[in-house]
Order: sequence, then structure tokens, then C-alpha cells
Amino acid sequence: MTMHAFSHWLKNIDNLVFRYPKVFLAVIAALTLFFAIQVPKVQMYSDFADLLPQEHEYIKLHNSIRDTFGGANNVVMAVVVNEGDIFSQETLARIHRITQAVDNVSGVNHNLLASLTHRTSRKVWLTETGDVNSQPYYDPLRDNWTGEELNKLRDDVMSNPRVFGLLVSPDLKAALIKAQFNEGQLNYGEIFSQL
Repeated sequence: MTMHAFSHWLKNIDNLVFRYPKVFLAVIAALTLFFAIQVPKVQMYSDFADLLPQEHEYIKLHNSIRDTFGGANNVVMAVVVNEGDIFSQETLARIHRITQAVDNVSGVNHNLLASLTHRTSRKVWLTETGDVNSQPYYDPLRDNWTGEELNKLRDDVMSNPRVFGLLVSPDLKAALIKAQFNEGQLNYGEIFSQL
């Protein structure tokens, strides 16, 4: 199509629009209404991984860590004792202090924090009447645990496969504190300074 033919075609459209303005406004309104009805069906999907150069060595490392640890924005800390086990008043209090400090780091997903002393680590059992009871393993308000209570706590932890071997080492000399961060607007400099 030559430039002259294109100009002539535009002139014809121009004449039609001004000759039948109500028809063109009705067509535009109908199209607008049609697309407005379709808006609720529109699905936005954006995967963070699609924005990254997947062949870059850092991204490959990121992907391997994500697959190994359940996410790339994780922190895992261990409290290890040299003598005895972690079931002492001092060690449990230290685990709780570190857990609370990690929970206060900006960007932490508070519901996905895992530690022996965190509120999400719970002993669950059935009563004789069939009720389900649940209580945290550690009560931070108690400051004088007896030897018998510490032994009971040790036994309770060892009987729970969701805690024993995952948050508490099989030799009972280490406890993990695991935190996941909310994806999105993380300030890594601030997070590292808080850790």
C-alpha cells in the first residue's frame, strides 16, 4: 500500500466517524464493556526465577541451595554444647534468646521459624477422653526447671520425629534454629547487620 492510498483510506475512516458518531461511540462502548467483563478472568503470573539468568553460576548455586534447604532466603544456626546435652536450663535459655533475636530480624516469616524453644514446636498428645492436647516444649516464663522436668522434656523431644533429628541432633548436643525470610523487598544489608 502506497502512502497516497493509506492517506485516502484514513480520510474515508475519518468521514465515516464524523458521519455516524453515535455508531462509533456505541462500538467503542461495546468493546470497552466486553473487555471490562473479561478483566476478572485475567490472571497475572510472575515467577521470580523467570527473572533470573538461569545459566549464571550464582543462580545455579541459588537453585541448589533452594532445593536443598527448602528456600534460598533461609538462615540456619546451631547451638552446640561441648559437655552434657542441650537439656540444661542455661542452654535452653540461650536457645530461646537466640530464637527470639532471629524472630525479631526484619523480613523473617514468623510462622516458619523453627526451634525447640519456639511456640511452633509443640508436644501433641491424646488424652484418655480422646481430646487432643498441644503445648510448646519450652515455657520461657519458667526459670527453674528441675532435673526430672528436664529429663521429661528430653524424653518428649526424643519421641517426636518432627523435632528429634531435625531440630535436635541425635546425640542431643546441638539444636538448630531455622528461619525463612519473606520473598520480596528484603534489605540484605540490614538483615546481615541484625544477624
